[in-house]
Amino acid sequence: RVPVRNWFVEPFAAYHGVPAYGYRMLEQRKRLKLEFTNKSGSQIEQLRKSGVEITEYYEHVTFAITGDTGPGIDSDLIRNADVLFHESTFVDEEERVGVLHATMLEAFELACTAGVKHLVLYHFSQRNSLIKIRNAASMLQAQVNFTGRLTILTGHARSGTVAYNQT
Repeated sequence: RVPVRNWFVEPFAAYHGVPAYGYRMLEQRKRLKLEFTNKSGSQIEQLRKSGVEITEYYEHVTFAITGDTGPGIDSDLIRNADVLFHESTFVDEEERVGVLHATMLEAFELACTAGVKHLVLYHFSQRNSLIKIRNAASMLQAQVNFTGRLTILTGHARSGTVAYNQT
């Protein structure tokens, strides 16, 4: 865990046949303790003035990136993340070779299960056209009922990256 002000960068295991990691950025935040959420504003103010600690710190995932990975990322590691970058080498299961890379469906399912707000798909196989990727993304987004924001990053380093946004 690497601290950066009120943030932490933390690695987590990815599944790639060799030791591999994803990373998440956690922000330390403060919130009202659960036992006080049903109190009125004036009651909370009285408790605070009497010395009762009414708030608590918690860690919020602001950003996570899976890196190269197959299926199996623990959804609790990215619960309620603001942004998840998830590799999607394979658009569908039929084109998958081995389990060292993820499918687009696995990325959508993980994002849904974890309650991710913005999913960024990247690392597509060069065999896939942008049209095929867009069509598959639209179908899978509806299939798993992903209601967050979606960004698809395609392209290659030599030709530059093309971003396609879809909400």
